[in-house]
Amino acid sequence: MPAKPGVAALGVDPGLAATGYAVIRTNARGGEACVWGSLTTSSKLSLPQRLQIIYHGIEALLKDWQPVLLIMEDIYVTGHFPKAAIQLGEVKGVIISLPLQFYKTGWVPAIYIFL
Repeated sequence: MPAKPGVAALGVDPGLAATGYAVIRTNARGGEACVWGSLTTSSKLSLPQRLQIIYHGIEALLKDWQPVLLIMEDIYVTGHFPKAAIQLGEVKGVIISLPLQFYKTGWVPAIYIFL
């Protein structure tokens, strides 16, 4: 869906099995939720394949909605699952790197990570 008038923001909840997302946009009445869902990956795929699915899904959202802000939830894992922490860090790195590809176009969304 192409970008419409108003300021858009993309919220992301990173995860390897499922990365949640939502786009909200300002309008005359305040704001509206435009699109939301999750990018799911199969555990049967390799890690690079799973990261590629997430990359292309978030990339499409950035291109379609051109948000001025990318908001990402910080990751939380317990010390009992160090591999999960590393994998989530890789997911987060893929997502954070995406806005930089738009630098040459003059449009780069600001990135905010919250706890």
